[in-house]
Amino acid sequence: MAISGAAVSPNMGYHSSPATAFMLTMFNVRLGWWMGNPRRWTYKYSDPGLGVIYMVNDLVGKSDIDSLFVYLSDGGHFDNMGVYELIRRRCRNITLVDAEEDPQNTFEGLANTIRRCRIDYGVEIVIDTSPITVISAKTEKKAHRVDGTIHFPGDPCKIPSGKITYIKANLAGDEPTDIKEYKKNNDVFPQQPTSDQFFTEEQFESYRKLGYLSV
Repeated sequence: MAISGAAVSPNMGYHSSPATAFMLTMFNVRLGWWMGNPRRWTYKYSDPGLGVIYMVNDLVGKSDIDSLFVYLSDGGHFDNMGVYELIRRRCRNITLVDAEEDPQNTFEGLANTIRRCRIDYGVEIVIDTSPITVISAKTEKKAHRVDGTIHFPGDPCKIPSGKITYIKANLAGDEPTDIKEYKKNNDVFPQQPTSDQFFTEEQFESYRKLGYLSV
């Protein structure tokens, strides 16, 4: 479970800047939440009693792990895939569903995760995403998912010590009629922007069915 606050927030990880934090707080554009620090005695409190102190912290973009209350969001500013913490725990089998907006198939979120895990943990994640972006000569369609390998430091060389299954929100050509019809009338599907927060019934069902088919 997570509190979603990555879309817009005064505290945006390495994207943070004093000017942005000040402006977002002044106009009350904040989606995160201040909650009792699980490392401190305040863990039992859902919010600070005197909120003005933490509003000032928002104003100057200040948050850390040692204060009585910590600023929570879903972590998307650091690792939008949610894999970083699984790697830190040395999970050997990971299923990653990538539903972020990516109309050009640049795999930015995946690449960022791979890069951070290599830098911070020395872990190599190897995934060939070409079956998702390139039509296969054998099947004449794209794939919804690919399998990759995880190599933890200290494990036997050349032998993968983990597996990662990567599922991407994309069209592979095997979708039913209703999804194809929705795509014809909505060019950006299934990469509609995060700013679209008001799904219609047909839009929700198209994404649900595509996800079900992909899995």
